[in-house]
Amino acid sequence: MEVYLLKSSISLVVLYFLYKLVLSYEPNHQLNRFTGFVCILFSCVFTLIPVEGLFGSDKYPRVVNYIFENSLTPVVDKNSFSIYLSIYFAGLILFSFRSLYGLFSLVLLYFKSPRYKRWGFTVVQLNRKIPPFTFFNILFIGRHDLEQEDMEVLIAHEQYHREQFHSVDTLLLEILTVVYWFNPAIWLFRRSIKAEHEYMVDRQVLERGFDPLDYQHLLFRTRTGVSLQLGNHFSNGGDLKKRFKMMERERNKNSFAYLRLTLFLPVMFVILAFGSSFKTSDTNSNGQKIILRDHSKSADGRSAMENIQSDLFTNEEPLYILKNDGDDKLVKPSFLQERSLSEIESINIVKGDKAKEKYGSNAKNGVVEFRLKN
Repeated sequence: MEVYLLKSSISLVVLYFLYKLVLSYEPNHQLNRFTGFVCILFSCVFTLIPVEGLFGSDKYPRVVNYIFENSLTPVVDKNSFSIYLSIYFAGLILFSFRSLYGLFSLVLLYFKSPRYKRWGFTVVQLNRKIPPFTFFNILFIGRHDLEQEDMEVLIAHEQYHREQFHSVDTLLLEILTVVYWFNPAIWLFRRSIKAEHEYMVDRQVLERGFDPLDYQHLLFRTRTGVSLQLGNHFSNGGDLKKRFKMMERERNKNSFAYLRLTLFLPVMFVILAFGSSFKTSDTNSNGQKIILRDHSKSADGRSAMENIQSDLFTNEEPLYILKNDGDDKLVKPSFLQERSLSEIESINIVKGDKAKEKYGSNAKNGVVEFRLKN
């Protein structure tokens, strides 16, 4: 699990930087919203995509993966957690309670406050000074001293949030933030997507004919409202200066924004290749924990290590060369496989014509060069 979290987190960071580079201040906010979720969901599932064999022979990645996997993830007793997982689950529990508390606050407000039907919402009247905010089809309204025209603008704002299903985005982002609480990229993605919600709704409100200066002044006044954990798009909706700038920009009418999205494809391809080279599983096909020196016997009379080796190395094996200060020795695959990680100093893979040029025609399947520590 640690390896899965590591690889998906690296993908989140890489794709977020590309997202900001390509789509910063892009006025097609629906496209930005969709792209942000594609980047997040891709990072969550790319390790599960079956791409074995897509990037060529997997003989050498499997050898390297065997070393990588056992180097990165220490072998521990099956009944104990690593310190990293203990910290992760502690944070997971903490942020889960945080999100559930925010949801519970909304439920409590709903049942303890007067309710009525208006503007296509179930309106909840709150006894506090707070700007209107929606959660799905529920509109929360607090005590206010706004004029009727200003209230119409705020209601139109919240209606657009409802029509675009922004509450669904909010819940999904909340869940993903809980799962990846340790990764700054998921928090930045969440902030960016919520900001896109506001940019999108601001544009729709202005297209309805409201005066831009009056609307900006209203946004500034309602900015002081109380912020809740979930909902409340006005007081939790990004930087006002950026929102004002976005209102002044014309929507991009050409396809240039869509062309820029093609930049994500090669990056995602590289991430897929990385994920296929280093698998996250720490068990073999029999569900056994991979342990370097395990001599216990399985039902077929072979040790667990022998079962793993039969999975990792095919009949058409490369040459195994022990490097020792110019005195190169051809050894059997088992010589390397029986070494512990602490004994290995380095491993180098030589393939193709370079291998045959260096070691002759017997190296047609490549060469695994390795050096042991003194």
